[in-house]
Amino acid sequence: LSMYLAQQFGYKVANVPLVLNIPPPTEIFQVDPRRVFGLIIAPQYLRRIRTRRLAGTGVDTDSIGKKAGSFDYSNIKYINEELKYARELYSQHPEWSVIDVTGRAVEENAAIIAELMPGKPTPVEAALHALDCNFFIIDPKTHAAQFPIVFASDGFLQSTGYSREEIIGQSPTVLHGALTDRQT
Repeated sequence: LSMYLAQQFGYKVANVPLVLNIPPPTEIFQVDPRRVFGLIIAPQYLRRIRTRRLAGTGVDTDSIGKKAGSFDYSNIKYINEELKYARELYSQHPEWSVIDVTGRAVEENAAIIAELMPGKPTPVEAALHALDCNFFIIDPKTHAAQFPIVFASDGFLQSTGYSREEIIGQSPTVLHGALTDRQT
């Protein structure tokens, strides 16, 4: 899901697995909470996925990990505890969105996340962000002296040093330097 979101929507994504009784990395609490999505799944469905995953490795699933501590990977009681731990963490952060991924394809879950994502780009903005060039777009419908910048490409931001928040809404004249001919 993380790779799909990154590839299809251009999001910078971190997949943070929740491990029973191990606190998540502190960095997750520094992210805009509207951009944190907790995933939940029906225990039986997760067990089926894990059992198939283990079987596909050719490993003896009856004895895998007994010494390494991963014996419970596909155990339904352990899975229920993991999901309980995840729900408790999510309940402590009600500003996070929680999505039940049971029985859904990656594409469906990605579409749900994209819909919930704050400040999500329109399809045109997403296409413009994908372009590898330096440019900005103005709104020609406003007062002629202003023509505010309504979009700035990533390349433009990198080459000028402006952040998107600093440049959006500004007149292109903000880019004029001391040697700029004001008549042209």
